[in-house]
Amino acid sequence: MKKQIVRLTFILVLVLSLAVCSIAFFGCGETESSGGGTSGSGKITCTADKNGGKVDVTVNLVKNPGYSNLLLTLDYDDEVLTFTGYDLGTALASMNMLPTGSITITPFKFLYGPINGKDTSTGKMMTLHFRVKTSAPSGTTYVGFIYKKNSGVYRAEEKGNIYLNPEITYAKVTV
Repeated sequence: MKKQIVRLTFILVLVLSLAVCSIAFFGCGETESSGGGTSGSGKITCTADKNGGKVDVTVNLVKNPGYSNLLLTLDYDDEVLTFTGYDLGTALASMNMLPTGSITITPFKFLYGPINGKDTSTGKMMTLHFRVKTSAPSGTTYVGFIYKKNSGVYRAEEKGNIYLNPEITYAKVTV
């Protein structure tokens, strides 16, 4: 019985030591993270312009710390709005933008990159186009983006990726 306890203790110490070493080796200490955006991680703003039953949302990259990869999931209430398309702007033009799916399937994702360098441009990223559903109740809805923290948004550096968590301001749409 005593041998088993000693053996289990040894194994536990070994596993914990490996975990600590792997965290230091893979650079997890370099990750920037925050629930609502990290200072220096960038800022994306969305503003809406409604004309009758159509809504255009302008997406601007206001602060850009140098993105190498940006995976954004479009976030909106599909009970109120129908996503009908998008037009790309000039920000992040050095990166390939690949839509991940059809505009009729939710969630719709935009993938900029990945690239080995970094794009530091700012300005208009895109314009999103929506149609207000005829069955939509009156009120307020919002359009913006979500992303997986410490995963899909990063800047490539020589020692590894620095994960960035940009602040994203949603567009307010009154229907």
